[in-house]
Amino acid sequence: MDGQNLRFGEWEVRYFPADAPLSFRPAGSFGEPEDRFLARHERMRRVLLLLPRWRQAAYYLLHWSDGSDLSVLDELITTGQGDPAYFSGAVVGEMRGITCLECHGILRVVVYENVVTSLLFGDDAVRRSRTHSFERSCRVCQSPWTVSALEFCDVPPSP
Repeated sequence: MDGQNLRFGEWEVRYFPADAPLSFRPAGSFGEPEDRFLARHERMRRVLLLLPRWRQAAYYLLHWSDGSDLSVLDELITTGQGDPAYFSGAVVGEMRGITCLECHGILRVVVYENVVTSLLFGDDAVRRSRTHSFERSCRVCQSPWTVSALEFCDVPPSP
């Protein structure tokens, strides 16, 4: 299965359960090893935000920090039992390269995407961002920072 279409308000996304093949290759430095890593992540699921007006899709990640069992969510979605309530703990993130201002370490990080979270989850976006857990310091030097980092993504080398 290569994903399930879901609707959040007026927006449609294509949700990819764990290990589902991605039917779209994001532009830029995003590669196959990174996608394989994200496809198996216990706190994230890949989604494409479908933009019919532009006939395009934008790649994002749904991120949970509340301990939700995403394998159960995957099963519900793939059997057609999906409900927007199952996404109550999720926010939207985007993969980016970040340079720490202290140690100059270059990190791959899923960064909170406020605009897309607001588009998909409406008035609930503020509550979600306030209750979600963020990474508050650099993984390399432990210096505090203000980047809205959801997750560090150190992709293991390909076998």
